[in-house]
Amino acid sequence: MDTCLKYFFVVFNVLFAVIGAISVAFAFWVRYVPVIEEVVDKVAYTDLLFYGGLILGGVLLFVGLCGMFGACYKSKCLLGTYIAIMVIFIGAEIALIIYTAVVGANQFVASLEVVWVELTNATKFATQSRFDCCGYQNPSEWNGVYDESCLANSTEPWDVGCSQALLNYFRDNAIVMAIVLGVVLLIELFQIIVTGILIRDAVNVERSERSNFTRRKKVPSDDVTIERERNQNTNQAYDAESYFDDT
Repeated sequence: MDTCLKYFFVVFNVLFAVIGAISVAFAFWVRYVPVIEEVVDKVAYTDLLFYGGLILGGVLLFVGLCGMFGACYKSKCLLGTYIAIMVIFIGAEIALIIYTAVVGANQFVASLEVVWVELTNATKFATQSRFDCCGYQNPSEWNGVYDESCLANSTEPWDVGCSQALLNYFRDNAIVMAIVLGVVLLIELFQIIVTGILIRDAVNVERSERSNFTRRKKVPSDDVTIERERNQNTNQAYDAESYFDDT
């Protein structure tokens, strides 16, 4: 049973390491892809979010490696580090779920309203094409001159503004993200339990090895015992011989 848990533990941590590496790559992609870069550059605290994503990816990669090597080599140090980081992750994920559900959408839209007026038309057109919307609040922003990205058919624009389309998109994906985070939370709790079992096994192995080493030190080997018996018999024979010589 413990072997099965160990294999599952290692597999999950391989996934953590892969997700961490992908997160780092994705952070660079979002930051430096031309169309996205223009949007990201104008969002408040961009650098904080960007480096936060890099740190998150790096931590996931580090956690995955700690879990893999800790399980394979039964290292209490690596497994203890793993548990500490996982507990911090669980607290952060619970806070993120609450933030997303309560205030995330409103702040997201408020930030976009400031950003929208500073975007170039090319970026606005790309956003309209992606989210099937026209203008930020409504199509009247374009004063009747519509780009192809703004049209629902050959002549009529979308009647939904991009603010509402983006808000709906954020809310829909916030629910999905909350569900995903909930599943990840359960997996992390499972990982912590398995880590505790692995640490217990590592402690038991250390105690067993220490006990065997102490026993080997206290109990002489067969060769030493035979040599001692031989010397004892020799001494006894010498004493007997000396006794008869004296008499």
